Formats: sequence, structure tokens, C-alpha cells
Amino acid sequence: MKRLLLFIFLLAGVAHAQLTVSSFSPANNSTNVPISDTLAITFSAALDTTVQLGPDQGILTNVGGEGKVYYSADLTTLYVPVTLSPNTVYFVLIYWAKAQGGAILQTPLITYFTTGSSFPSNSVAGSISSGATGVSPAGAVVALSSTPLSQDSVAFVSAAIANGSGQYVIPFVANGTFFPVCAKDANGDGRIDPSNGFDVVGFADSIIVSGASLSGVNMTFMKMLPITFSDAVHLADSLALLLPSNKTLRSVQGYEVDSIGRSSGWQFIYLTNGSYSGYQIEIDVMKRSSQALDSSQAWWVSQRRPFSADTAADSHTFLTNVEAAGGYAFRTQVPPAGTTFSAHTDLGDLRYSNYWQLIADQEKLYWGAEYVFSTDPRNTYGTTVKSMLFLGDFSTGAVVTSMTTDVKKTAESMEPVQFELLPNYPNPFNPSTTITFRITTQDVVTLKVFDVLGREIATLAQGTFRPGQYSLQWDAHNQPSGVYYCRLESGGRSTSTKLLLLK
Repeated sequence: MKRLLLFIFLLAGVAHAQLTVSSFSPANNSTNVPISDTLAITFSAALDTTVQLGPDQGILTNVGGEGKVYYSADLTTLYVPVTLSPNTVYFVLIYWAKAQGGAILQTPLITYFTTGSSFPSNSVAGSISSGATGVSPAGAVVALSSTPLSQDSVAFVSAAIANGSGQYVIPFVANGTFFPVCAKDANGDGRIDPSNGFDVVGFADSIIVSGASLSGVNMTFMKMLPITFSDAVHLADSLALLLPSNKTLRSVQGYEVDSIGRSSGWQFIYLTNGSYSGYQIEIDVMKRSSQALDSSQAWWVSQRRPFSADTAADSHTFLTNVEAAGGYAFRTQVPPAGTTFSAHTDLGDLRYSNYWQLIADQEKLYWGAEYVFSTDPRNTYGTTVKSMLFLGDFSTGAVVTSMTTDVKKTAESMEPVQFELLPNYPNPFNPSTTITFRITTQDVVTLKVFDVLGREIATLAQGTFRPGQYSLQWDAHNQPSGVYYCRLESGGRSTSTKLLLLK
């Protein structure tokens, strides 16, 4: 009997520790919402504010024009000032959040509201199946985009959450052509990233909504396999045929590379000969696209010498050598507390990169690999704790030299040691970088970005923060290349750091 009572007590404690959304403002199905408003999401427990909730972490939404994000004093409520468009339907879907005690959001929640006087009457319904992935469709995110999913900018117009059997209904859909997609954060890290080998996605053919609801829009989960270097080169060569003929390749980068050299995304950068203009081709698990560089981006690219990827060693060869030269031992070590591992590669003229310290012969081209333990699996938003750099021969893939660095030895203990604004990472960056700061007392914190003329560009944080270490992202895709400054103010103190945006 004592064991039974203890078991029931433990179950009650676990249930009590679950994180839920207590309220959302504007309320679900609200109409005539003001153009200027503040979203307020209240949770059942204090949030872990070292995790920045947003479009890339835990939340899917079509709300744009977000202002500064801040929290209530008890850290249970997240406030987001927004500027809305007239007669527009909005949704906010929260599929993941984390409390200070470690509890994770148990039940996803979606809220709809409109700045108009009523909602459209059409809906889109269907089902999701696991396919060969084995991932349950329960709680999956389903969304409609008004633009093709292969484009750089995806414009979601509405969304829904699948029920326990994978059935879904997306309400309030206006007339138009839409592209359905479903996805699930299968590994529970708060990000839907099909390239990580765990998360899954599904697609349906484009649909047309015209004065009536649609049903039977069914999708099947699939996993997106990483892309080999040779396949990426072939695809990039094909896309490059559509670009001006007088161009040369200046840079190749691979992101989230596995131990045999496959990547979730490859980037090929070309420069038009004799001018400061160029193009960037993206080859990743979700899309194939190209876009023009602006003149400042092209100027930075012009600092790198041209080369042909067809003459380079395969990334499989290089990463095999990297693994044998210490990469395997590095990535299989016990990770520093709170970190995960990721790997990235660079190819070409690496003099103006983070491999510069390893380059003895400035006239040569190289392969470069960066093994990283950071507080973010993609090494995009988190703090780098430990890294290892490898420099390889361009033609053979043999490792020339390597270097290990402990970036932040204090990161294993997330307790702050002082009022501090840490160097952003990466730096230089394109288009986003992570800015980390520490405070020792609960106080009002302001974190802003300025250009070289002292004009305020962005407010990353403004509100009350508890003692701790926080990492926030600045996405500068709308800003030109150049030098920026980030200033942290708290408790009457201030400090700044320099940021270099290199597109």
C-alpha cells in the first residue's frame, strides 16, 4: 500500500510539473483586433528565458512586424508588441516551450484572430500518416503557404494541429492557391528541422480554394536525407547555367555535415568577372534556389580567389580524414553540459575565414571543417563552448593541420560570474548571429544594435531578466554588409561589442 501511495504521489508530482499555456491574448477567434497590439502568452510556470521563443524555436506564426520581446516579472508571460495589417487573419501556433524547472510544453496550442470583422468560412481538412518514418502524426503542425515551399520566403496564411490519429482541419482559409505542408518536431528540441535526421515533413500538391471548403488533402511524413558534395556540385552546376556565363565560383560551404561528408545544406557563391555583382546558390534538403548578391556582398566575395569545385577532393574523403585526425575523438567525447555537436565545412580561399590561423601557404586553396559543441545544435543561436578546426588539402582532402579551442570554459556552469556582453558568434556572420550576455542580479536589461552612425537598428531585449546567461539572435537579412555595434545596458552599467555583417 505504501508503494502504491508513493507511486500515486509521484504521478501527481509529474502531472503538476507539466508546462501548459494558461492564456493567450488576443483571445482565440477574436475579431476587430487593433492594428497595433501586444500579444501576451501566459504559461503555467516561469519560462527558461535562455531559450528564445520565436519563429525558429517553438512557435509558428504568420504575425510579422514584431517589436521588442519582454517578460513579466515572474517570467510566466511573454509579451510581443506587433504591427498588424487590416482585414487579415492571423494564427499563433505554440508547439514547444521550456520551463525553468525543465518541464516541456505537453500540449500544443493554436490561436486565431483577425483585424477584420469576420473570418473566411472556408476550411481545408485531411490526414497525416507516418509513412516509413515511424513517427506518430499526433500533434503535428499543418500549414498552408501562399508561396511555393521551394522559395526562400515562405508565406504561411493559416495552420492547425493534427489530432491523435493524424486528422486535421485548418479553418478560416480565404480563396486562393496554397501549398500544404506538415511537419513534426520529432526529437523534441523545439525546432522543426528536417535536416537533423529526426524531424519529419510531408507535402501535398498545390490546392485551390474557391468559395468552398476542401477535404482529403492528405500528406505522408518523410525524412529528408542529407546531400553529398558530388550531388550538390552537380545541382549547383545545373542552376548556374541560368546565371551569366562570365562568372566564377568563389566559395562553397556545407552546414550540419555528417561524419561522411554529407550536408543538410550547401551554399555556392559566384562572382561576375570584372564587377562587384554575383549570385548565391542554395542546395538543401528542402529547396534549390539562387539569388543575387548586392554590391557590398559581392565586394567581400571578391576577396576570395576563384576555383572549380570539380577539381576538389570529395567531402567524403576530407571528412573521413578529419575523423581519423581527431574529429571522431572530439565529437564522441562527453559533451560540455547543455551543449550539442554540429559540424560545418568550407572550401576554397580560406584566408579571410576563421581558419586563417591554420594557413601557412597563403597561395593555396583548402578544405576546412569546424567541429563545434554549442548550446544550439545548428550553432546558429547558441553559445559555442568548445570547437576544433581542421584544414585540409584542396585536391587530396588530406588533413594539413588542426586546432582545438575551449571558447567558454565557464559555460558548463550557467551561473553568471559578472555583468558581461560576450563576443557574438559567428563573427563575421551572414545573415544572423548570436549575442550572449550575463547578469548577476534581477534587473531591467536593454540590448540594442546600432550602425556606425549611431542609428538604432534593432532592439533585441528590453525587460526584466533574472540572474543568468542569455543568448539572443539578431537576424540582419534586411541590413547591408558592414560594421554594427551591440550595446548592453543593465543596472546603470553598459558595455558594447562590434559585429561584422558579411553577406
